[in-house]
Amino acid sequence: MFSKILVALDHSETALVVFNQAVELAKATDAHLMLLHILSTDDQDAPEVPTTFPSMYYYPGLSATSIEMYQKQWETYKQTASDILKTQVEAAQLAGVAV
Repeated sequence: MFSKILVALDHSETALVVFNQAVELAKATDAHLMLLHILSTDDQDAPEVPTTFPSMYYYPGLSATSIEMYQKQWETYKQTASDILKTQVEAAQLAGVAV
């Protein structure tokens, strides 16, 4: 029936329900799961883009600092999302589903 199931996830409670249902469907059909999470500035967990970008020509030091802080926050956001996906991969594998 299915050989691969693509599961788009975010960090909501609904995503956990979707994930669990996808695991059950994959077990029932002997399918592989492919888990996907999109990093987006629109995500509620994403860091806010600094508002000092437009003024970078007037305050270059402030803008550079803001950009560096944003980059660090974005890296933390990426790492958190990656860690959550890894946890979901492990959970699916423990349930006997290939990921």
